[in-house]
Amino acid sequence: MKSKNLFGAVGVFALFSFAAVGCTPEAREDVGSATEKSVEGTAETVGKAGEAVVVGAEKTGEAVAEGAQQVAKGAERAVEKGAEEVADVGQVMGLTAKVKNALYADKVISGYKLNVDTSGENDTVSIMGKAPSEAEKKRITQVAQKAAGSGIKIVNNVTVNK
Repeated sequence: MKSKNLFGAVGVFALFSFAAVGCTPEAREDVGSATEKSVEGTAETVGKAGEAVVVGAEKTGEAVAEGAQQVAKGAERAVEKGAEEVADVGQVMGLTAKVKNALYADKVISGYKLNVDTSGENDTVSIMGKAPSEAEKKRITQVAQKAAGSGIKIVNNVTVNK
């Protein structure tokens, strides 16, 4: 800080010395005119820099706003996809329970140990376990299909005990 103040003081001293020591009026006028032009140029440059800062701030604000909108859209899509996946899992679990309950409610096949697995991706219900006859295996398929409804494929992997 001291060097700037010292430089400024030396410059002022030199200017006054220059003006006082036999400088012609024309030379003093030229120095004054040059100083005035320098000040005007500096003011113009500072003004342009200020305008550039304003434009840059506006563009930055626009970019931030656009980025925020993209983040919001991405979050919205993620929430929608998550909700769809949760709904799919709920439907699969509901279908599994529906088929199991129908099989357990049937008086003939309720005593069989059957496993029911449901796939929501390909709308399939798979049944595994053992049955005493082919007729009972067919009955398992019929009961499961009725419970699952149309559009659901029943895969009966039940083995028949002979």
